[in-house]
Amino acid sequence: MTVRTLLLAGIATLLPTGLAAQQPQSIASGVKNFAPPQKPLVLSRTVWRSLPDGKHIMVKRSYEVRIAADGDGYVVDGALIDTVVEAPPPVALLADLERKRVDAGPFPLRLDRHGQITGTNAAASDRAARSEAARASALILNQTRQSYARGAGSMEALNRILAAANGGAAWPVDLFNPARNRHHEVRRVPLPSGNQGEVDVSINVASPEPGNLPQQFERTVITRLDGSERVSREVWTFDNR
Repeated sequence: MTVRTLLLAGIATLLPTGLAAQQPQSIASGVKNFAPPQKPLVLSRTVWRSLPDGKHIMVKRSYEVRIAADGDGYVVDGALIDTVVEAPPPVALLADLERKRVDAGPFPLRLDRHGQITGTNAAASDRAARSEAARASALILNQTRQSYARGAGSMEALNRILAAANGGAAWPVDLFNPARNRHHEVRRVPLPSGNQGEVDVSINVASPEPGNLPQQFERTVITRLDGSERVSREVWTFDNR
């Protein structure tokens, strides 16, 4: 994996992080009454990030979660119970770090009375993820024996790739009570080069009935810039404990 390839991938992973988490007002206004289950659940989040060579990084984390009433809303507490990582040889060190890393996720999560996420512990989780990514970057770049000048640039890009793969992107606001089963939106993004990038966001939800937790929530983000295309796919599933 060349330095130039890593740099392109680094930019691509930054764009979906903030944009894909935003919730259009049209969706936010369509939320339904929320009736969370009283028993503990297993919430799994699986993330696939494509790499420029056609391969991908997959990270799946499963949490035991409990949803309890809290004032006029709810609080969601979660604890990590399993981690599965798949990564190609160039980033094998990431896979090893991820399997060993204890990730508290964004918990506790605060929900309003409609089940919409209003607050998370994501900031602390993201800092931890970036710290681990930096460690992996240094080890990987040392193995490839890049010169200092070239390595400094590629390290920043690789940090972005790894941080995105291990959970840097914010969770959807309506994850626990989706307003729509399907949604598609394309957003234009100005690039430092003066060109326009494009972020294509698709959401597909498998939901048993309005107001209940979805069986599956899938978000796919395709980032196109300067002739390159990167795909990020995230799937959340809810299962009985």
